[in-house]
Amino acid sequence: MEHKAYETVYRTSLLTLLGITRFFSKIDIDPPGKWLPIFDSMKASSEMVHCKLSELDNDVEKEFVEKEEMIEKRLGKKKFYSEDELKDLKNKKGEITI
Repeated sequence: MEHKAYETVYRTSLLTLLGITRFFSKIDIDPPGKWLPIFDSMKASSEMVHCKLSELDNDVEKEFVEKEEMIEKRLGKKKFYSEDELKDLKNKKGEITI
């Protein structure tokens, strides 16, 4: 039981840290000139930490990528279906019965 709780906390913490580091590495703000080096350094450091964290557990990284893609699709940054998937659906349209 303790091992399962540890695994849940580990996965949740790693997913959260991956999300936070991805957020800081992709944040796009235009600070005043004197703050620019600090924000650039923060973005670079966050990207490096994100890469290191993603190497810890491949399963958690895959789950994070799936969640990130789903969020981008919901926000309209990515399409829900690729061109190949749409072609396959059009080809299978005749097979669908209601």
